[in-house]
Amino acid sequence: MSKSGRGKIKSTFKGQLRSDKPKAKPIRYSLTDDYKDCSEITLEPGYELIADLHGIEAVLAIRSSDAVKLVLNSNTVHSLSVKYGPALKLAKKLNLSVERASKQSLASLGASTGDFFLVAKIKAQPTLNQFLATLAPIKSYLVLALDHIEDPHNLGALMRSAAAFGAEAVLVPRDRSAPLSPTARKASSGGAEQVHLISVVNLPRALRELKDGGFWVAAAQEGRGTKLSDFRFSVRQVLLLGGEGKGVSEGAAKEVDDWLHIPIIEGAVNSLNVSNAGAVIMQLWAQRALRELEQGQ
Repeated sequence: MSKSGRGKIKSTFKGQLRSDKPKAKPIRYSLTDDYKDCSEITLEPGYELIADLHGIEAVLAIRSSDAVKLVLNSNTVHSLSVKYGPALKLAKKLNLSVERASKQSLASLGASTGDFFLVAKIKAQPTLNQFLATLAPIKSYLVLALDHIEDPHNLGALMRSAAAFGAEAVLVPRDRSAPLSPTARKASSGGAEQVHLISVVNLPRALRELKDGGFWVAAAQEGRGTKLSDFRFSVRQVLLLGGEGKGVSEGAAKEVDDWLHIPIIEGAVNSLNVSNAGAVIMQLWAQRALRELEQGQ
């Protein structure tokens, strides 16, 4: 084939890939109301500024009485992305005020980016004893215990999976654990509003208290214990996951009743991130719990 022929083929191929259609403009939600312009915003003790949309929607849906007002970045003068529309409509239905605040004021509260925020009461979390006192005697329960998970992305992702797969609570030690920061909240995609986050001073002691309440503690560790597909969950189950790169601590390990692992196909990847591993295990727990529920009906 001649050089000119090759050139024609190449030119035609490139023409087929290129699209002459104009790019669609992003859909916007018009701000037609005269929202109050409050250039400065402050938070009273016991209140927080929630920045992620899924978290805002979850608060408005689950604990609307704790919501105080919506706050818009004053730089967003005329419109917002249409994705904020449902939350704005729900806020109006709940008779929440909508205010504008300066970018500098929002940044002083840790919200250096974003256009859309909610001021709400900080969610009240139960103590371990309070949580145990609420449990019904004939229901399956899953508690996720995190042994010094320090990455907020992992905490948020695990809370998202815990909410998705029906866990009732996430248990964390007070020290050397990621806080429920804006980063963790965003990674939880609203899951932080759907499960309890119980902070304890001493994780091994808390595991013993759960065992006294009828729970069975299983810990995940690479290559140790029963293969996940063969593992039998208890009616009241604690899943203990160790910290990034450190695994289950010695004190917590003494309270473990069973060990399990996720088989990994040999290849370039020989392990899972703790949040991925937790999601895999919790999904199987949810699948079996649902099956048992259906069989019991």
